[in-house]
Amino acid sequence: MKIAKRILDALRREPSLREEFLEIIAPSTYVRRDELTQVLEEIRQLRIESNKRFEAMDRRFEAMDRRFEAMQRQMDERFEAMDRRFEAMQEVLVVMQADIADLSGKYGKRAEDAVRRLLSRVLEAEGIETARIEHIQVKDRDGSVLGKGYTTDIDIYYKGRETWIIEYKARAKREDIIHLHLVARLLREQYRINPDRVLMVTLNIADEARVLAEDMDIEVLQGRSTNPTPLPPPATDGPA
Repeated sequence: MKIAKRILDALRREPSLREEFLEIIAPSTYVRRDELTQVLEEIRQLRIESNKRFEAMDRRFEAMDRRFEAMQRQMDERFEAMDRRFEAMQEVLVVMQADIADLSGKYGKRAEDAVRRLLSRVLEAEGIETARIEHIQVKDRDGSVLGKGYTTDIDIYYKGRETWIIEYKARAKREDIIHLHLVARLLREQYRINPDRVLMVTLNIADEARVLAEDMDIEVLQGRSTNPTPLPPPATDGPA
């Protein structure tokens, strides 16, 4: 026991002896304190470097996100500009169709449908649900309004208990206002439909037609005005 006590006392007094003793009794598991401190320091430095790298990667991803967002905004703005241009071109084409129809005296169904689709946006801007509009055909049965057998189309919109009738024209003229007034009268007298509102939806309307519409209690909803399509000068055979 005395020998063991002496050995323990020597180990307590001499750190180097204690370390050698530990290496002898546990060579595969013993790690000196300075080695452990060094390993822990290396782990700490590795963590710091890793955090710095991740922060740098985060900054790069944030920069990339900002670039993609800027690109997306630019693309959206360009597509919106293209949409506006196409809409403007569509309006011009519809008005050109109306001009040609006026000159030729022929206004086909395709042209009428194009005008109706274009002017539907004017109604939507007024809060009118175009999906609920009914397109009907009416006929003068006894000839008391438009002439016996005369047939025409008109749109009807029901809002609550109100009934509206709607007509579309690319260019509304005086005779268009008179025709719409007579159609409203035909509905009252022969179809028992008493419209609360009579609407003329148009891109352009002549001044005299607007005044007449006011006199006949016809409301005019006008979309973006488009300049009249210029006609080319007549061809000549040569200098006079």
